[in-house]
Amino acid sequence: MLKIVYNRDVSGVNFRLLEEKLQHIWQKEIGRGCRELSVSFVEEGEMRNMNRTYRGKDSPTDVLSFSFLEGFEQPVPEDMSCPPIGEIIVCTDIAEVEAREYGETLHQAIERLVVHGFLHILGYEHEGVDGELANRMREKEREYLER
Repeated sequence: MLKIVYNRDVSGVNFRLLEEKLQHIWQKEIGRGCRELSVSFVEEGEMRNMNRTYRGKDSPTDVLSFSFLEGFEQPVPEDMSCPPIGEIIVCTDIAEVEAREYGETLHQAIERLVVHGFLHILGYEHEGVDGELANRMREKEREYLER
């Protein structure tokens, strides 16, 4: 089971559908255990600061993700039944622009970005890897978004 925690509501986003999508991905990719996923929505200025801090790029981006699976070798405390798997941060300002550019609803844009971020958390990559691995991530993203 995937426990999803959001920092705030976003008008135009159906969180029930988003959660169903993430649960489906969790079942297909992992299928066992309980983990907590944090999904945060921020504005452009905050995203720019985060992108500068964590990626060295002085510009905002649409989505950032941080996996707690990579190098998370620490033992899980016994009283923690659902340890964190990672955090996805979505810039709502950029999601709104992309929704208009791509002819999507805001929900579709947010869903696309969250799925993209979640695949990164699960170990998929498209930057700095060979074409086959990059294509694998794009195919997975397309598969899950079409469902």
